[in-house]
Amino acid sequence: MSQRLPESVGDRSRHSHADRATLPQGFPGHERAAAPGPAAERDGQGSQAGRLEQLLVAPFRVAVVPVATWTPDKPCVPGTALPLLLALVRAEFGEQAAEFDVAAAEARTPAAMLALGGRLWPAAGRVLAAATCPPRWVSEAGLCVADVEAVRTAVAQLLLCAPRLETFVAQCDPARPPPEPRHVRALLDELARVGAPGFRLGLVVLLRRCPRQENLAALALSTGRSNDDLQEAASSAATHVLDAAVAYHQNSAQAAASKDGGTLSPPPRELAQEIVQVAALTRCLDAMAALRPLSRIQREVVRKRVILQTVCLDRFEACIDRHLLRPLAAAESNGPEGIAALARTAAELGEVAAALRQLGDRHGTERAVQKAGQQVRALLGGLDPDGALTQPLLACLSGARC
Repeated sequence: MSQRLPESVGDRSRHSHADRATLPQGFPGHERAAAPGPAAERDGQGSQAGRLEQLLVAPFRVAVVPVATWTPDKPCVPGTALPLLLALVRAEFGEQAAEFDVAAAEARTPAAMLALGGRLWPAAGRVLAAATCPPRWVSEAGLCVADVEAVRTAVAQLLLCAPRLETFVAQCDPARPPPEPRHVRALLDELARVGAPGFRLGLVVLLRRCPRQENLAALALSTGRSNDDLQEAASSAATHVLDAAVAYHQNSAQAAASKDGGTLSPPPRELAQEIVQVAALTRCLDAMAALRPLSRIQREVVRKRVILQTVCLDRFEACIDRHLLRPLAAAESNGPEGIAALARTAAELGEVAAALRQLGDRHGTERAVQKAGQQVRALLGGLDPDGALTQPLLACLSGARC
């Protein structure tokens, strides 16, 4: 950027430029709000317009939800509130918003985006902390003033911590060693200092973006052990993320089970990754619940794990049908070569079975594998009387090295 962002940005009067601005067009709800760039381009502002908004949303994008599914008790951001918050920031930044658009368009590496965001996010957090939304904007968003103010506070607090949060998320890459507990505590302490709303929203973001950081929820609960608001915020965030995981897998299972829904079943390796992540989430919340025996969060984790085991098993069976049994039936006319080519698919289905065992449903997984084995034998029938093709397929499906 040609100019340094002034320290005064975000410290101005609560009667900001937003009072004289207009709510940007092309932001009817969650879909556009989560990716404002294309809407700005359609308005003729060039390919760089809207990059400021994209970078602003990046730290908490996973917590933006359609307003139809949002309620005030949920620690997430309703889509129709997002354009209001983004417009407040752009209006307060004035001419420097365009400079950020240019700089964000030129930042092509994660390191460059993090460096730019490290300057942008805290400044935007200060703007939002001091701002109020014009009433006409609130009415256009279909929300009440109290709801918008609560969301504004949570987003403002999270953005103040976003540089450390994004650095931490980058360290949660599965290819890297997990962050040490002291780094987890440092981030949680910073979120706790800005306030319970930001702490709650930040924990939702972390649980969604770092599902394999299995000490995260327990450390969050211990961070707030002397503060009732933080304790409630940690429990609320954990419950919300667990509910969202259940809803996602239930909807996916129903879609795969619908008429012609087999085509909606993801490839085995993709399904395995999804189940590995939700298994890690349940272990993370188990560790949290262990600190609160007989509590609501412990009961919720136990109950929701059973639901997840059931629906993920349903997804596994739909995946077997879509990616193994149907192609296997179609491959009969192709002879042994066509059938043998499905061994790789069977091996990938074995990865799904291994993920389900991580989720804790060993018996259900074994039953599904045995049922699939019977169906494979029935399909092959006399084509493979000595089992030379069937046995390798079944071994792969059972999780043996192929």
